[in-house]
Amino acid sequence: MKKKIFVAGIHQESNSFSPLMSTKEDFTIYLKGDKLIRQIAGVKEIQKAGYEVIPGIYADACPGGVLKLEEYKKIVEEILGLLPADGSVDGVFLPLHGALEVEFIGSGDALLVSLIRERVGGTVPISAALDLHANNTYTLSKMCNIIYGYRTAPHIDINETRIRAARMLIRALEEEVMPWTELVRLPMMMPGENFMTESGMGAEIMKMLPDLETLENVWCASYFAGMPWVDCAQGGGTVVISGSGDKTKGMEGARKFGNYIWDNREKFKFQGVSMEPEEALMLLEQGAEYPAFLSDSADNVTAGAAGDNAYMLKIILEKSKKKILIAGLVDAPAVELCKDKKAGDTFQVTLGGSIDKEKSVRVRLNKVQLVNVFYEGEKVTAAILKKDNITLLILAERGPITSEKVLNTYRLSAFDFDIIVVKQGYLTPDFYRIAKRFIMALTPGNCAQNLNLLEYKRIRRPMGPMEQVTDSKRITETYAG
Repeated sequence: MKKKIFVAGIHQESNSFSPLMSTKEDFTIYLKGDKLIRQIAGVKEIQKAGYEVIPGIYADACPGGVLKLEEYKKIVEEILGLLPADGSVDGVFLPLHGALEVEFIGSGDALLVSLIRERVGGTVPISAALDLHANNTYTLSKMCNIIYGYRTAPHIDINETRIRAARMLIRALEEEVMPWTELVRLPMMMPGENFMTESGMGAEIMKMLPDLETLENVWCASYFAGMPWVDCAQGGGTVVISGSGDKTKGMEGARKFGNYIWDNREKFKFQGVSMEPEEALMLLEQGAEYPAFLSDSADNVTAGAAGDNAYMLKIILEKSKKKILIAGLVDAPAVELCKDKKAGDTFQVTLGGSIDKEKSVRVRLNKVQLVNVFYEGEKVTAAILKKDNITLLILAERGPITSEKVLNTYRLSAFDFDIIVVKQGYLTPDFYRIAKRFIMALTPGNCAQNLNLLEYKRIRRPMGPMEQVTDSKRITETYAG
């Protein structure tokens, strides 16, 4: 009889500074049964190795606000309902994120793994694949036998990481061992834009990870920069290793690696050009090669921000003369207003602050021209507006505009504009390839690059860079012996 491996996961990056609350409806990818088996990387490797896959639920959502507890419980109950309770499961494979924050309870990843562990018992290996921006808890590291993290930012190795984590699980079953996972914590936080992996310290750190995996009894090693826009008790950078047998050499190496990262913490900086918003716009206005991209970094929907801040639009209206595309601004009421109008109609509209009513800037525009309206069935999803030299892609629902291909679905092209303003931090690889110039604007908002601007209430103090950390016990802290 084939051994059985249960596969399930909840994948969402949270932003606790966003006024949004995520719900089950935000999980637009919701895979069950054969769809999960066909679409989740790592499953094919499990089957090829001769194991039977028991599919649970794989739920994936765009980064957003804290997930409502009742909504989280619905997904978890569905996952647990598909997990056999008769002791027949031999292994568990979990493609997770690691920075899922749930209302009232904190880490949704840790609780899910704990509930699965309670169901399968202490002799069944569990392997998890996590995002580089995971906020690892000690509970998560103790409940999982194997943790493997992405090594690229922007993330282009998601499938590769999941395949590696699945192969580690197969190894544990083949060798009939229960691997351990240990975590070394650093009291430092940084925006994801300071840990890009194609250059700088991010690239150096990732190149060093394979050396940790050569240490005695270490199977895999990962470094997690953490998700700084989650206000949680166990935020910050973590070095995580998994292996079997005596862990002494591995822990020595992990602490040494952690100390190296700590000693070089001042070197983690954004590898591109970043500056204040008005300065960034003026620089691009003055003879840059086009198309040029300007990132509204603090309203970054790919890191959970609302995406409804018209802060940059206000500056552009006052100061810009170039042909500009804003792609895109989230404003459902504005899109709905366009529903009953015709292309070419001019009207007045207020943009911004439809979600974050307290902090997002609102702008009233007169004599705006409607270019186009988009539908899915009878549901209006987006509108293209034009105001003088500015074209605006307005979205009814939050979602990232990540490539020329996505722009094309709205009959737009980056090549038709001088400057494209996007709600991102670092550019996606697709946009980076076509950008002649790129500047990250240090805008205010839910994803502020200056972490001192955010009101943290739960993180463990002191925490760099907000405060100086002088207690040596906090450096490379661990629960391991």
